[in-house]
Amino acid sequence: MVNVYFFSDGAAPAGYSEIDAGYRDRLVKLGASPLTTGGASTHVHTGSATHDANANIATKTNAVLTASIVSGNTHTHPSASVSTVSNGSNFATYRTLRCHYRSVSGWTGDIPAGLIAFSESVPASGWERFWDGHSEFIMISGTYNNTGGGTHSHDITGTVANANLSHINMRSYIAPQASFANYNHGHTFSTTITGSAYDYYYWSCGLVKSNTTTHIYKDMYVLFDGDPGTGWEDTGVSSKYLKCSATNSIATGGSYLSTSHSHSGDVNSSGATACTNSSTYTSNATTLCSHYHVVHISLASGTAEPSWVGLSLYKATSSFGNLIRTRSIFVITC
Repeated sequence: MVNVYFFSDGAAPAGYSEIDAGYRDRLVKLGASPLTTGGASTHVHTGSATHDANANIATKTNAVLTASIVSGNTHTHPSASVSTVSNGSNFATYRTLRCHYRSVSGWTGDIPAGLIAFSESVPASGWERFWDGHSEFIMISGTYNNTGGGTHSHDITGTVANANLSHINMRSYIAPQASFANYNHGHTFSTTITGSAYDYYYWSCGLVKSNTTTHIYKDMYVLFDGDPGTGWEDTGVSSKYLKCSATNSIATGGSYLSTSHSHSGDVNSSGATACTNSSTYTSNATTLCSHYHVVHISLASGTAEPSWVGLSLYKATSSFGNLIRTRSIFVITC
C-alpha cells in the first residue's frame, strides 16, 4: 500500500494519521528507500592530547625573612591524556513540522485545511504561503516550530600525568642554608571545542498551506512512500535532505551527505597549589607557585550523519480538480 505524506503545524485532520514515533526527530532524506532510517542524533570522537612539557615555577619569597625560600624550577611531565569527550549534535539548522499520511487508494487529490506541501508559486485557490523567507532543514517531529542544530561542540576533560619536582630550593627559617625538596604533582584540564556549521546536500522549495478544503494543483510537490501512479512524475531527487526555501523557488546545494571530521584546540591546564614546607615553622610555609602547561587536543575523525527517514518526492503533472468529472444523466423521451 502506498501512502501520501503532508506536513502540518497541528494534529492530523480527519482521514489522516500522524507518522509513527519511530520516524520522528529525523530529517527527510529524498530518494532513500521509503521509510528506511539511518544516521544518528549525535556523534562522539576519541581524543588524544600532548602538552608543552616545560613550565617554570617562579621564585617564592617568604614575607617574614624577605628572602627566597623557593627558587624557580623548570620541570617536565611525562604525558597528557583525554579522559572524556562529550557527544555533539549531528543536525544542521532545522525547524520542526508534524507529518501526516493516508493511503493513495481512493484518494482523488483533495486536501483538507491545514496541510502543507511544496510549491514554487501559491496555487490559484485554497492555498497560502507558509514559512515565507525561512531556510532551514525540515525535521519530522511530534511538535511544531521547534528549532535547533547548526554548529556543534564537545566538552573535553583530561589530565597531565604526575611529575616529580626535584631541586626546589628551600631555605630554612632557622639557618639560611639551602635544602632541597621533591614535590610530585599533576594537572587537570577541561575545555569546549566548537565545530563549524553543517551544510548537507539539500533540495528546497517554498511551502504552501491549505487554508480551506482544496486540491492538489499542477506542479506541486508531494512526498510518498512509493509510486502514486497516474497524475504524478517522479522527480528523481536522491541523496538530498529536505529543506525550506527562503526564496520559494527550487534550489539544491550543500557540501556533503554525511561528514567525517576532526577537531583540534589548545587549553591551559589547571594551576598547582600544594604546600611545600621546608621546616616545622608555619611562617616558613608556602605553596607551590601556581603554573600551567599548554595542552594540545586532537579529536580523531568521526562521522556526523543526521537521523533521517527515506521518502520519495513526486510532482503533480496536472491539477487534480480538473480531472474530477461529474457524471451526466441523459433522458431520452419520445
